[in-house]
Amino acid sequence: MAYSKVFGLGLSRTGTTSLHAAALLLGMSTIHYPVQFSRKWMSGDFSSDAIGPFIFYTDIPVPAYYREFDIACPNSKFILTIRNPEDWIVSIENHFSNTILSSSKTFIRDNNRFVVYGETKFDRQKFVDVYNRHCDRVVKYFGNRVNTLLVLDIAKESDPWISLCNFLDIDTPSGNFPHLRSPNLGVLQFVLPTEVEHKRSILEGLLKRGTSKNS
Repeated sequence: MAYSKVFGLGLSRTGTTSLHAAALLLGMSTIHYPVQFSRKWMSGDFSSDAIGPFIFYTDIPVPAYYREFDIACPNSKFILTIRNPEDWIVSIENHFSNTILSSSKTFIRDNNRFVVYGETKFDRQKFVDVYNRHCDRVVKYFGNRVNTLLVLDIAKESDPWISLCNFLDIDTPSGNFPHLRSPNLGVLQFVLPTEVEHKRSILEGLLKRGTSKNS
């Protein structure tokens, strides 16, 4: 590959789980919701050890650090997943409502939410502002670097594989693009380079059985 890493810059509930699954089906080591690295990122550590061995990264807190990743990981690619804002705000409200209340046990989760959203609790107007501002800033930052940033609306694409694979310069796979609703991936949340084939077979089995809650 001509690029070193791929960072998903979409906020939660914009298709980040689906993008993570797509990366695995494409044979890439990938991690979704990488909270284990967040403390180092918050402290400004973007060394290779702090970023980790994965090729593909999705979900918060990744979107907050696109400038840092762009500098620390030259020749990387970035994917901004977007969604109709009216649909997104309903989905993110449901997401926050269905997670456990803040406590000492949710310290890391709450820190990451604060870094991205400026809040640990749902606030409709503030979240809408954050969503719009984030999308605008990402697009402006990358400017005319069309080979570096892909803006992808998975729900609107007739076949997201085409846009994604053209951007990544890889062959389009057979089969449907994975539309996953649940962020609870279990053992598939992170896929080390040595685990790609094994965990891809697990995902393929789940998709065939329809137990993945396709959206």
